[in-house]
Amino acid sequence: ATRSTAAAAASTVAGAYTGADPVGRRRTGPSESARRAARAAVTRHTRVLVSMRVAVAFAVAAVAAAPCACLFMRWQVVVSLLWTVLFCGGATLAPVTGAMLAVAPRELRPLASALSTLTSNLLGYALSSFLSGCVMEMVPGNRTRQLRVGFTLVLGWSAVAFACFIVGLGQAQRAHPGAAAAVGRVMAERRVSKAGQARV
Repeated sequence: ATRSTAAAAASTVAGAYTGADPVGRRRTGPSESARRAARAAVTRHTRVLVSMRVAVAFAVAAVAAAPCACLFMRWQVVVSLLWTVLFCGGATLAPVTGAMLAVAPRELRPLASALSTLTSNLLGYALSSFLSGCVMEMVPGNRTRQLRVGFTLVLGWSAVAFACFIVGLGQAQRAHPGAAAAVGRVMAERRVSKAGQARV
């Protein structure tokens, strides 16, 4: 959905600056409303791209700290690593939410926000307790071994979110150049138009 929305926005913006109106007549230059639409599209895609890069940066730190928390036995080190996981994981929430709402159509943003909250709760808070408990019951050995396996599973689940962030960043990087190229054409046409008016 993100790819199709971004591609549609980029193609619409690019088509607005080919110099043809809906009935096929050539225009002398882009209208002011078309230029504003192009600038808004580039601004939106740029913000999405920056948001996803920030989210991936924090996700890298969280994913790197998660397995380390399972390897050490000293509680001071484990608590520090867990704080890093929680801090960096929570820091991804704002940029990801902003990127998600930016690419969603205005009329669908409430639904997108609701589905995001529902998915994160079902696959996060609810599934972590249920899945880790089921796995711990299947692990042979003493209670300490079972708790270690469950703890590792919960922290390792962050790798799934990291993979989703990488996919989202790739989608944002592919969508951004289309809008940027459209605005580049608009600015070039505007400079040519101003140069022609100056000669007159």
